[in-house]
Amino acid sequence: MAATLHSHEQIEVGWGNRVTPHERIGQWVIEAIIRGHIGDDDSLRAEFYTTADPEIRGDAIGHTAWSFMHAEVVDDAIRDRLAELWDERVAHVRSRPEDKAELKDFYWFIRCEKFPASWWLPRLVEALELDADLRTRGMIGEQLASAAEELPEAALRALTLLLAQEETSARDNYDLRTHALAPVIAAAMRSTDDKLHAGAGALMNQMGARGETDLDKRVAALLTDATKD
Repeated sequence: MAATLHSHEQIEVGWGNRVTPHERIGQWVIEAIIRGHIGDDDSLRAEFYTTADPEIRGDAIGHTAWSFMHAEVVDDAIRDRLAELWDERVAHVRSRPEDKAELKDFYWFIRCEKFPASWWLPRLVEALELDADLRTRGMIGEQLASAAEELPEAALRALTLLLAQEETSARDNYDLRTHALAPVIAAAMRSTDDKLHAGAGALMNQMGARGETDLDKRVAALLTDATKD
């Protein structure tokens, strides 16, 4: 397997299989890590993280988080090892920003719903601060809205960073605008923190200027509903 990691040739895995050998090795390495079968000193683990492209490394960890979404139950120990590996890779990207592609599939950690918001929301903010181009692929709007009830400041920060750039054909924020925007702003406005209020107002004005002309009414409706509960 180590020889395959060093190869620059395209090797077919099998008919119709879109996973490359490098990606398959990465998935195997991460599976072995989270199951506790290999440690920091494993030679193949070291080879993968020193020779595979950042995109491949990002694909591998994202695939593992994606697989959690399809599991009814994930053992705490397995989940926690993947969380530790994520933190390790973020530390690497912080020291080597050119490898930011490792962070590209973090949305699967959120979408799989196996990690609490108190874990993933600060890490989403951290990932966005390391890679302003990070996309969520229409996957996390509802989760971000729910998290805002518990963590309004972090949710507002994450959404502000996600919506900082104008939409393009390759960057569609429909999910965030539809499912997260009004709830996150409303949660921030329910806070007694003046700074949070100001940030929520700034985001509402920014998005109103981009065409969300009924945003103030959507936020007001959520605030009114909250007073009835």
